[in-house]
Amino acid sequence: MSSILLAIPPEILQCILAACHPSDVAAFSKTCHTAYNAVYNTEGSYLWRELLIAFWDDPRLADHETSPTVAIDIPWKQCVQERVHAEWLAATSAKRGAIPFPDLLFLVETFGSVVDSCTPIQVGDPESKPSRSLAWLTNILHNSAVLYQPAVDGSASLGQALARLKVFYSFAETTDPDADSCTAASAVTRRARNRSRHYVYNLQHYTPKRQYGPFLDDGVVNWYHVHHVMNVVWANICDLPAQWACKRPPVGLEAIRAFSAPASFTDEDWAGVRGLWRRYICFMDYRDLFSFNFTNVLRGPRDLAYFEENPRFREATRLIELDLEVVPWEAITFSALKTVPTVYYPRYPPIFARGISRSAHGLESVVEGVVSMAKDGTVRYHFVSSQDGQTLWCSRGVQIGKPGCAAGVVGTWTTTSHEQDDPVGPYWLWKVADGDASVLFDHM
Repeated sequence: MSSILLAIPPEILQCILAACHPSDVAAFSKTCHTAYNAVYNTEGSYLWRELLIAFWDDPRLADHETSPTVAIDIPWKQCVQERVHAEWLAATSAKRGAIPFPDLLFLVETFGSVVDSCTPIQVGDPESKPSRSLAWLTNILHNSAVLYQPAVDGSASLGQALARLKVFYSFAETTDPDADSCTAASAVTRRARNRSRHYVYNLQHYTPKRQYGPFLDDGVVNWYHVHHVMNVVWANICDLPAQWACKRPPVGLEAIRAFSAPASFTDEDWAGVRGLWRRYICFMDYRDLFSFNFTNVLRGPRDLAYFEENPRFREATRLIELDLEVVPWEAITFSALKTVPTVYYPRYPPIFARGISRSAHGLESVVEGVVSMAKDGTVRYHFVSSQDGQTLWCSRGVQIGKPGCAAGVVGTWTTTSHEQDDPVGPYWLWKVADGDASVLFDHM
């Protein structure tokens, strides 16, 4: 039987192999010298291209403009081999516990490239199929120890890449956004919650260089900070009464795909800014925030014990709705937003927005903002709000995934004065369908 198979013309044999799983193709190549040559020493990239697009998204359809890690001249064989090896390595890691640094770096880089090369949702196509690449990655991360490796310094390249992967995958076990409560698998542990509070409410992390948001001194996204913000907000949502906790942002890898949010996308509004948004904001009592940062209560300033051993600690969570319109730059009145961000990608010019913010307590404020694409391909949100003509609050955030993704925007808010001891807190903002009714006044 094997001699008959090898007697088939090479182009027919490649068509047969293209219908197999890559691991089976690799096993076939080890049977004899002729089989090896049929797999690895033929001209062209037909076999490897067909294997890749059969099990993962076609990288030719990715947004190459904002995904610099995705090559336009795609090394098909290398991509398949790296992903097959990463799948095996991740599966065996569950049995070994700690993953050696070179292996972990390879896994994180490979998985990051898979995310960057996933196809966007086709705008206007309500039956757009789920991403094969993200489904593959979800299964691997769910069954491996990759995301449970010891924490790495947030400023290190591996630490940032691993934190970015955690941000994309966080709470993926929660598939029903209208469920009454968070599942045990997606809940934030008490220890992780307190460590994230310790990071998020540390005022040392908010400086002019960091734009008072989840960024590093050089302006790039601090994914370590973003992950901590998500932990705090998600854990607080899980503590809310059912009528509030059931209103949650979409999570999981499928929610980070470009244009997956329920919005109308146009060349002018490529981020889907126009329409209704919901935002959870969290905050400590200012006296507690000051005590944590500047006094010796519970072992001194900024000690983790403040959250782990303080029975009186409380944290507030509020749901706010924003109704936004896209406006020309001339309509922006807040001076903090008047500087037009640099345009790094002609397809994604800055978007200016103006609208109304409403809370469940009946408070309204005017909101203005700018949405822009940074040089690293991340989407940044900068909003300022005012009441009675006086600017009060400023928020900075980053899109969790690709432009217009359903997972939304995560960041931090503070006052517009940016004093050293100003209050600060995390927020999570996400887009809802234009036809959705307000949920605020039904539960007041």
